[in-house]
Amino acid sequence: MAMLTASSQIRSGGIHGSAIIDELVAFGQRKDWQKSLLTYAINYSKQVTDDYNQFLSDYNNGEFSLLPKGKTKDPSN
Repeated sequence: MAMLTASSQIRSGGIHGSAIIDELVAFGQRKDWQKSLLTYAINYSKQVTDDYNQFLSDYNNGEFSLLPKGKTKDPSN
């Protein structure tokens, strides 16, 4: 996926006002944005874990069932 994304960025450079490849290379070589991005990603991963655990709990409790609450696939119910 990273190669596909990178290839897309390179091929689309300069189209509709987007950055040209030289600007993308210069941005990648800068060091002022990397620490804040890593800090954000680490902190946000905790939120993703919390969201996943909530989803898993809700799923296991039948919150996403297509049947009305209290109904089962059993026709006698």
